[in-house]
Amino acid sequence: MANFSVSGLDEFMLSMQQVAELPESVIEDMLKAGADVAAEAQRKEAAVVLRGPYATGETALSIKKGRVKLHKDGYRVIYVTPTGTRKRGKQKISKTRNAEIAFVNEFGVPHRGIPARPFISVANEKSAAATTAAQAAVFNKFLESKNL
Repeated sequence: MANFSVSGLDEFMLSMQQVAELPESVIEDMLKAGADVAAEAQRKEAAVVLRGPYATGETALSIKKGRVKLHKDGYRVIYVTPTGTRKRGKQKISKTRNAEIAFVNEFGVPHRGIPARPFISVANEKSAAATTAAQAAVFNKFLESKNL
């Protein structure tokens, strides 16, 4: 009769359980690493696309990652958005959010003759592989800490 013996199966099962129960800190670090790459890509693309007589560079400089938040459906998210406001107009009285300016540039306003100049979606597409690689590096570091 044949014998079958396994050595180290208990440790392997424990390691796989630890991977399945990924710590919140690792998830947050993965999100932050991806957001860093995406934010930098959006800033660079904005600097290239948003040029012209009214360009100040403020929109590009305002793009930042936010904090990791718990979504209402239970998963964690992080947003990369233009932040802050700036004074607009000749008297510099009214304030406009940088996110509004980015939205108008991204999608345009056809009835006002403002063409779309997408920079956020283009940057996200261009940086998708790098964003995923940054997140994978954090995950691989976690796996190596578990000797996997």
